[in-house]
Amino acid sequence: MAPTIRIAQGKLAGALDDGIQAFRGVPYATAPRFAPPGPAPTWSGTREATDPGPQSPQIDDRDERFGRSAQPQAEDCLSLNIWHPADAEGLPVMVFIHGGGFQTGGGGHPCYDGATLARRGQVVVVTLQYRLGVLGLLWHPALGRPDAEFDGNWCMQDLLAGLRWVHDNISAFGGDAGNLTLFGESAGGVAVAQLCLSPAARPLIRRAVIQSASPNAVGRAQHEAAAATFLSETGSAADAEALRALPLEAVLAAQPAWAGTVGAGRPAPRPMVDGKLLPDWPNAIADSSQLAGLDIMVSYCRDEYAFMACDMANRPTNDDALFDALGRSGYPPSLLATYREARRSRGQSDDALSLWIAIQTDALIRVPALDFLARHSARGGTGYACAVTWESTFTPAGFDRPLGACHTIELPLLFGRNDASPTLARLAGTGAEAAAVSTLIQDAWIAFARTGSPATPATGDWPGFAAPDRATMCLNNEARLEHDPWGDERAAMQGALAAIDAAA
Repeated sequence: MAPTIRIAQGKLAGALDDGIQAFRGVPYATAPRFAPPGPAPTWSGTREATDPGPQSPQIDDRDERFGRSAQPQAEDCLSLNIWHPADAEGLPVMVFIHGGGFQTGGGGHPCYDGATLARRGQVVVVTLQYRLGVLGLLWHPALGRPDAEFDGNWCMQDLLAGLRWVHDNISAFGGDAGNLTLFGESAGGVAVAQLCLSPAARPLIRRAVIQSASPNAVGRAQHEAAAATFLSETGSAADAEALRALPLEAVLAAQPAWAGTVGAGRPAPRPMVDGKLLPDWPNAIADSSQLAGLDIMVSYCRDEYAFMACDMANRPTNDDALFDALGRSGYPPSLLATYREARRSRGQSDDALSLWIAIQTDALIRVPALDFLARHSARGGTGYACAVTWESTFTPAGFDRPLGACHTIELPLLFGRNDASPTLARLAGTGAEAAAVSTLIQDAWIAFARTGSPATPATGDWPGFAAPDRATMCLNNEARLEHDPWGDERAAMQGALAAIDAAA
C-alpha cells in the first residue's frame, strides 16, 4: 500500500521500497520568471508524489561521463524529493544540492536517489531543484522591486525557500529540523557555502559539506555586464515586462554569451554578492565570527579538472602550450617548476596535460576551498577535510587517458548508485573495492550529519582541519590520514592566487 502523508499544502501519496518511503516532486514554491519564488501551491484531494518534478530549462545535461537525465523541463521547476525510513521520528536531515555549473542538472537525476543513504544512515534525505542559467541568475536593476526581500540571485532565493520549506515540514517525514546537514557538489557546493554565509539561511543549517567547490562569488558589476550582453543578444529592452515576456527559446539561445560574461576568469556563472542575501565576500565572512557554531567539511577529488579538460578544444599537450595557458590565466611561470618537481618526487606523471589538470584543480577548487576552511578553523570553527583518491578507469572519447580521481566520481559512491546504470558504473567502478570506498564515503557523511565528526571505525581518528597541520583524510578503498597532502603545490598556488587577487 502506498504511504500517505499530510502537510499544510495537502495530502501526498508516495512509494515504499524496502522500508524507505519516498515522496518525489513535492512543490516547495512557484517560479515566476526573474522574480523571487512565490508561495508553495496547495491542492485538494491526494497528490501523487512518485515522480520527480521537471528540472529547470537548460541547453544540455550531463554527457557520457555522468549520463543524461530523463526529467522533463519546465520553468515552474521548484520541487524536492524526500526519502525517509518508515515510522521514523527525530532523525538527522541531509539536504542535497545538485551541481552542473548553475546551468545544467536536476535533483531528480537517478544518481541522486536517496534511498540507500537513508536506509544505511537512518536519516532523512532531501534533494532540491532550483532555477538554472539565465533563469536562475540574470540580474538587471530593472528587475528590482522595492518590496522584495532580496535582489536577483533567483536560484539562491529558490534554495532558501526550499530550506524554509524543509524546516517547516520535515517533521512530518520523521526529520529533526534542528539537525540539518546541507551538502552539495560543484555548483551545489558553491550554493552550500554561500547559504551558510547568508544571514537568512544560516540559522536553518547545523552542518555543511562543501564538495568539489570553492565558495567564491562574483560582484554585482559582473552580473550587470552580463545582463547587458543578454540584452544585446536578445534585442530586448531593459524592462522587466519585456524580459519576462521573452520566449524561452530566446532566453536559452542567449545563455552561452551571457555565461561567458559572468564567468570571466571562473568556471561558471555564480551568485553575486548583493549586500543582502550574500552580504559580503565569502572570505570576509569566514574571517568574522558569523559562522560560529557551524560544522563544515570540505571534500575534493584529487584530479578534479580531468572532468573539465575533456571538453577543452585547446587543452595544453606540450610545455609551450602550457606556458601560454598559464599566462592567459595570470599564473606565474614558476608554478610549472613547482608542480613538476613535486609530481616527479612522488613518481606521478608530469606531462603538460597532467600538470594543467593539477594546477587547475588547485586554482579553481582545492586551494580556495581549503583556504576558506582554514579561515573558519582559525576563528574557532569546527572543520574537516577529505580528499577522494579513488580513480575512474574510464577514458572518454577524444581523451588520451582515464579520468582518475575526477570531478563527480564520489557522487555515485555517496548515493550508492554506482551500479544503477552502465554510465555510472563506468565512471565510478563496481566490485568489492568500489563497494569499500562507497561504504567509507557514505559512513563518513552520515557520521558527520549525526555527530559533527566524520570519523568512523573504518577511518579511525579524524582530526579537525587547521593550519599548519591541515589534517586530511584520503578516501580510497581504505582511509589514510595525511597532513597537508600535496602541500608544496598548495602553498605555491595559494601565493599565486593571492597575487592575482591583489592585482585585480
